[in-house]
Amino acid sequence: MANLFASAHVASLTMKPSTRNRTKGALRQMKGIAKETAGRIARSKRLKAEGRMQYEAGRIQRKLGKAEREFEKDLDREADY
Repeated sequence: MANLFASAHVASLTMKPSTRNRTKGALRQMKGIAKETAGRIARSKRLKAEGRMQYEAGRIQRKLGKAEREFEKDLDREADY
């Protein structure tokens, strides 16, 4: 199991920042959904709010990754000229 985490860590080091942000953002969103759902089930306003904040933070991080990807594409286009 440790090798699985080690290989995931190595892969994250070789990713472009845009890919890393989109991936981490998606994972943060999924964790937020799970936490918000757990809060609803447990009737915990605090847990539900934490999950919602985590979801929104993930959404913002994914959008940042998408913006970075567009910027990288523009740089590649400029380098081709």
